[in-house]
Amino acid sequence: MPAPPVPAPVLLAGSSIFAEWATTDPAARSDRLCPDRRVDNQAVCGTQTPDWLPTLGPLVGAVRPAVLCLYVGSNDLANGRSVGRLLSNLDRLFDDALAACPHTRLLYGSVIRSAHQSARFGDLDAVNEAVARRLRPADRCGFVDLNPLFHAGGRLDGSLFQDDGVHLLPRAYARMLACLQPRIAAVASVRSAAIGGRGSG
Repeated sequence: MPAPPVPAPVLLAGSSIFAEWATTDPAARSDRLCPDRRVDNQAVCGTQTPDWLPTLGPLVGAVRPAVLCLYVGSNDLANGRSVGRLLSNLDRLFDDALAACPHTRLLYGSVIRSAHQSARFGDLDAVNEAVARRLRPADRCGFVDLNPLFHAGGRLDGSLFQDDGVHLLPRAYARMLACLQPRIAAVASVRSAAIGGRGSG
């Protein structure tokens, strides 16, 4: 009897919020996001959207993930990129990723409102709101608002951040894990059903 097929992996890409998730406390690491699938964390600290424009599509095409989780944009804002340019770059990234593998589902994690970004909260919110409108389940996309995880009583919970006010502590990653696990499981099952349906037709 042939061995059952290996489930397609979950791919993480983007900047340090995801990159450092691979090395945080083992109980909250990104490799625990999907127990029945390999998690391939390819995020790179310090990257901005232009860094991913030539590489995200080929990476998705090579890995062919069930789910792509993307966190990128915070460094763009911190380095002065305009909302319009950032949104244009994100649109290209979304299109390239989805075109690279027809069964990949995309989840975009919202740009996090950290103390470091306080001068651009208005722009940050505008980016998140525009992306939330842009990404629709019917287009194999989803928007995950991470900001409620980092706020208590409407105020930023600084105890979840490292001393630099940007990067996350293990307990913050534990919250992200609990938030994203069910979203990934749900969209991965939709992908599997779509492939199964195509094969049975």
